[in-house]
Amino acid sequence: AVFAALGIGMATPYLAVAVAPGLATRLPHPGKWMVTMKRVLGLLLAAIGAGAAIGSLGLASLGDIHRTGRLIIGSLVLVGVAMAVFSQVGSYALALPTLLMLSVGIGGFWTTTTATVQSMASEEYRGRVAGLYMLTWGVLPAGSLLAGGLADRLGPEQATLIAVGGLAIVFVAVALRFRRIWWFERP
Repeated sequence: AVFAALGIGMATPYLAVAVAPGLATRLPHPGKWMVTMKRVLGLLLAAIGAGAAIGSLGLASLGDIHRTGRLIIGSLVLVGVAMAVFSQVGSYALALPTLLMLSVGIGGFWTTTTATVQSMASEEYRGRVAGLYMLTWGVLPAGSLLAGGLADRLGPEQATLIAVGGLAIVFVAVALRFRRIWWFERP
């Protein structure tokens, strides 16, 4: 079913042009803009990759981290700030370091959270805990769908700011409900 959905999604543009050949005239024509776009998007993706590498190397250099709660909170704050800045960036030169910092924060959050959850689970339950924890990845498409709809209606800048607001609300709710997270120490 997954591969069928992927196939349908990738074939839809071709089917649309085959059914309505007039749509082909509305497609952008190839040219130098494609090379420029390839470079721009490639550098933006490289910034994301560099941020992930920097975040991973930074975490590895810290060694055995005992106060993982503080690292998780710091990572989430970095993600929120980077998202807010990225939503307002008007230049390519500022977008690159902002994406790099965003990627450092996301990598720090997921890596630290995963390691913390795994270290807290007893050995006989680690596989099950990892399976339940990975369910969080299952809601990402729903969030992407919501973000895409907001971006279509309000623009990407406003959609990103709304996402930052949502992150802030969840962050504050979790911080108030689980006040001990700041002092949390991994066993």
